[in-house]
Amino acid sequence: MTKYTRKLTQNILRRALTKLGHNGEHWTKGTYHIVEDGLDKYCAVGALSRSTTSSRLYNYAESALRRVDMKGYTSILGYNDSAQHTFTDIRNLFNRAIKSLEKEIQ
Repeated sequence: MTKYTRKLTQNILRRALTKLGHNGEHWTKGTYHIVEDGLDKYCAVGALSRSTTSSRLYNYAESALRRVDMKGYTSILGYNDSAQHTFTDIRNLFNRAIKSLEKEIQ
């Protein structure tokens, strides 16, 4: 992956995280996307898929998330939907992936 692609991947992860809301007000479990009380809510995978139209960049972003420690989970969907994980865990997962890509760029 080139530096440019890593930066694009970081931007996709940041966009997805923004879609989930600063405090997780747009985050959900059990569905990719739902509208509740007039608000769009997304799981981690739903937010990621809405953050790029490129399947290649989506795959890079998903791979970046999987490369950081997901505590034994092999899928982002499983991690997101686990009863033990909160939005804080999801936000931390995204931030670890973004930081990991930053280290690879330098």
